[in-house]
Amino acid sequence: MQPQFRSIIIGKLLASIVSGFLLVGLPLYLLGLGMSIPEIGMIFGIASALYSIISFYLGSLSEHSGRLKFVLIAICIMAIAVLMFSSLPLFAISTAVILFTIAKILLNMSESVIWVISQIRIADLSKRSNLGGSFGSLLGSSSSGYGIGMLLGAFLLKLISFQAILFILLAFLAASFMFYRNSGDIRKKKQQGRIFSVSKILKTPYAYKLVLAFNTLLLFEIYIVDIFGLPLYEKEALGLSSAQAFLVLGLAWLFYGLFSGYGGKLYDRHGIKVYIIASIGISLSSVLMALTKNPVLFSLALIASYIMFSFSDPVRFAIMGFVSEKNRGMLMSFFSLFAGIAGSIVFISFGKILEFLDFNFIFFLRAVTEVISVFMIAYIIKVIRSTKAAAR
Repeated sequence: MQPQFRSIIIGKLLASIVSGFLLVGLPLYLLGLGMSIPEIGMIFGIASALYSIISFYLGSLSEHSGRLKFVLIAICIMAIAVLMFSSLPLFAISTAVILFTIAKILLNMSESVIWVISQIRIADLSKRSNLGGSFGSLLGSSSSGYGIGMLLGAFLLKLISFQAILFILLAFLAASFMFYRNSGDIRKKKQQGRIFSVSKILKTPYAYKLVLAFNTLLLFEIYIVDIFGLPLYEKEALGLSSAQAFLVLGLAWLFYGLFSGYGGKLYDRHGIKVYIIASIGISLSSVLMALTKNPVLFSLALIASYIMFSFSDPVRFAIMGFVSEKNRGMLMSFFSLFAGIAGSIVFISFGKILEFLDFNFIFFLRAVTEVISVFMIAYIIKVIRSTKAAAR
């Protein structure tokens, strides 16, 4: 493993420990303040919309100005957001909500920039033949970090306050900064040009547009289940305590991280068969999660679905990297832009949807989305192969 590659992997692991704790902790913290799910969704939606635009511009700028400076600045901004979260109890609820929204925007923006730049750098350092394994390693480090952060929450919340844990997390960000500082940068930087225009999206190849649609479809289910729904569902529908929610999700993310590297290598050897089998497994486990109210059975199905994701997600990211070869900074950032838009729609509409449907609908939605994605990825691979054949 190249030293720069290793620095990115370890740096992302450390930053993800902070993200993992906050992913579960922030929604539960807001519930504890007496906020409703629609109110929480509105805050998350505003933050998602703003960060998607900002992170897109920064990712695109990295093609001209280099990757390194942006990821280091993002880690510093993430630390500021953590400090803002820790100060919320000092203010009245109305002021705290405003500060929380600002901090959430900063957090989402910094997380997105760290993630996008990490993906771009992994693509920079990887050969086409091992993109699956490379992105699997990145996913493994990121997901393991999320799992560790959640497990830390399960353990530490019994001993110290939420705010005290936030101060501990700052040490992980400091260590992440040091590793990313040694992660290198692109050698050849492009001349400055217009960062964004609709024509740039329209001029992308057909295969890229298909992958963009495919990725955005899957992100709707990821945001509605993993990023927002799961912690609230475990608390509200299953009656788990905050520590129990941290424990279950932490184990799921940790298993996801442990198997992601292997999942990426399997894709490099066997192609999209890996994705198809994994997606079917995700669909079946999601249906089981929707039907059961038994916390133990639900938790086992959740862990099983995350293990399946460790085999399907490296395929998704490898294909994203493959179709973004010519202008990684801009094209990989388009994925981030559309991700933020998807997240914003989900967060803002989530409370309204719950007025008409049971909470468990999110798992049925995941099952259907995974089945649709199987047909989409099969068509994408067909288009990529025909494009290659025409180019010869």
